[in-house]
Amino acid sequence: MGGFMLFKRFAHWLLFALGAFVLAVLLLLAMETGMLGEGAQTWLRSQYAPIVPWYREHSEALELAVKWIGAAFSAVFAVFAVYKSYYYAEFNLPDRIVDYVKRATRRAVRVRRLLISTLFGASIFEILLPSGPYAPSPAKVKSWLRVRRSKRVAQGLIDTQKALDDEIKVLGIRKAFCETQRITAHLVQGLQLSSEAALMQRNAEAVATKREKALEEFEKALSIRQSDLDALQFAAREAKLMNDEAGALSFLTRMAAAAEAANDVVRRARALRFQAQLIEERGNKKGWDEARPILVAARDLLEAARNSLPGRALELARVRELLGAVQIKREKFFAAGQELQRARSGYDSIAEPERTEGIARVDALLGKLTQRDDEPDEPGVAAAPPVLLWGTHVNPEEVEVVGDDALGVRLPAFSAVTVVERDGGRALIAKDGRVLGRVAESSLQKLN
Repeated sequence: MGGFMLFKRFAHWLLFALGAFVLAVLLLLAMETGMLGEGAQTWLRSQYAPIVPWYREHSEALELAVKWIGAAFSAVFAVFAVYKSYYYAEFNLPDRIVDYVKRATRRAVRVRRLLISTLFGASIFEILLPSGPYAPSPAKVKSWLRVRRSKRVAQGLIDTQKALDDEIKVLGIRKAFCETQRITAHLVQGLQLSSEAALMQRNAEAVATKREKALEEFEKALSIRQSDLDALQFAAREAKLMNDEAGALSFLTRMAAAAEAANDVVRRARALRFQAQLIEERGNKKGWDEARPILVAARDLLEAARNSLPGRALELARVRELLGAVQIKREKFFAAGQELQRARSGYDSIAEPERTEGIARVDALLGKLTQRDDEPDEPGVAAAPPVLLWGTHVNPEEVEVVGDDALGVRLPAFSAVTVVERDGGRALIAKDGRVLGRVAESSLQKLN
């Protein structure tokens, strides 16, 4: 585009020369017709009188030359018109903006150096700590700024700070928009390479090359914006496919931190779940013990978030499902049952296809549960009675449920509930695997 900018400046000079030529011809015409007086007319005729005989002798050749010159000018202006339409085409707008901003920036820098050098001394740019700082009076600065055009430009920059701040803000938004588009292109390219690698199972070397290129695309996206959550997640995924657990965990740690900074609870919990999944897949007790607190932290984050948060319900169900699976491997069967029952209840409230697929996975894990040799996670804490998923009792009428988490909640009539325990005429009930609270035992009827 720099060549076109050069041609553009040449076109400006060409138009200037043409304008000067037209003005000169008009001036000669005015002198010839006597508009500028008889003296000017007589002087002009005395100047071209010697060449009149020569013109009459070569008039045909001169007229032909004029025609060729006219045709050449027409061709030049035709080319210029085509170039102008190309130059001002929409697809050249970014290059024109870049060229304009570069020229404006160079001009502003020249003005800045002139302003600062004049006000504070030429050595201000060469010496870190001047021994005798020069501080001119405000009156002198004000009068100096009014002398030359460049100084007026500097004064204008000082006077329009608010407008400049607004322009910087707009440019920042535009920059973020362009960065997002570029990141998206890198992500699409990386995912495409990763998909191609999945189809090349027989050639291990080609698969490795494809996966390295895919990871490079995700890293290019991160070089544009280090906190992009999608790029961090896909980079971790690709590192895991390359059997680089340390690299994957590093990306996921960065993802969790970036999500926390962006106040994105769901993505932060997801990053924690992915970390726990990688650690759990090591297949040893140490890994299972390390994965559990990470999943508990993710669960607590989601439980503390508002229910209307997009994606919260599904992510919470997935966290509880994985936590239940980890607890089974740790032989904490009761804790596993609680998490899995709550995960099933969570999946039950989610749209398809996640609902059916999630419930099927949880039911498969529930089928593996046994109660032998079960111990609580914390020493000295008695295990609570198991909560069944199916109902054991029903309430013929609407009843109030009393408990720490259900104060004042009304249970609709004919709700199938599970009686977990009885105590002094009060029954602790649960529904869909979740403990609700206590009701009067007399308000319940046993199901056959």
